[in-house]
Amino acid sequence: MLWESEAKEFGADLERVQVWAALSEFYLDTSQDVDDLERIAQILARSPFSLEEMRHIEVYEVSPVCFGNLQAVAGEWAGFAPDWLIPRCLQKQQRNAFIPLSERPWLQRLSLRMIWSNIDWKRVVEIRENGNTPL
Repeated sequence: MLWESEAKEFGADLERVQVWAALSEFYLDTSQDVDDLERIAQILARSPFSLEEMRHIEVYEVSPVCFGNLQAVAGEWAGFAPDWLIPRCLQKQQRNAFIPLSERPWLQRLSLRMIWSNIDWKRVVEIRENGNTPL
């Protein structure tokens, strides 16, 4: 399974690590093609997290760690190394516990971050509703 040994090494939840890895791809110095977007949608759809919680994961755990790569002159393009990504996202997770939007009305008024709008969430929902299709 993707990143299983690395998640175990850092004491991180494997399902969350897989979401971190999938979302981190939007911060690489490259663009995703249709196959990449479908693969990412499959990973996100298989996760146990609600769409709201995945938004939290992207905004508070992945974006702060990976956003700088988009500003780098020669940023990472092949993928973030697990031993780099996991401890940093784990630290952000520990600092920013998930609180449902219903308990934070002020956040409901904020616009979505740039990366969030690039994710095909309709496809994630479709996969969840119709059953997971193999990658």
